[in-house]
Amino acid sequence: GFSLPHELQSHILLLCDIESLIQLKNTNRFLESIVLEELRRSWKRFLACHSDDPAALSQAMQSTGTVLSGSAALRWLDRCGQWDNNDLDFYCPYDTFQAFVQQVIKSEGSVLLEVKSIKTPVQSVSDPYPIDAGICQ
Repeated sequence: GFSLPHELQSHILLLCDIESLIQLKNTNRFLESIVLEELRRSWKRFLACHSDDPAALSQAMQSTGTVLSGSAALRWLDRCGQWDNNDLDFYCPYDTFQAFVQQVIKSEGSVLLEVKSIKTPVQSVSDPYPIDAGICQ
């Protein structure tokens, strides 16, 4: 069968928005593997713009349940948009916040953090906001 070089596949997929990528991924298993691999590469490239060790940052996020938010997340998701960002906003569970910060400092050497504590809504009648979550920018 005919196959495009990976560089050309990647370039074509870079021009697709996230909705188009999801639709393409759902077409068949071959395209699913190509799209998922491109999203992995895209995520690594994105983190490499902000981190000396993108693999360690990604692992720290996965192991602590930390998610990326704010303009950086929008920039990655809206692949064709023009989002200005110069910081990463992380949301992580309160009980894994210290572990996340320690892992990031270990891989990056040092970080500038602005830490905020918020209450996360939970389905509970007695106390609708019982869980603190750490946010670092």
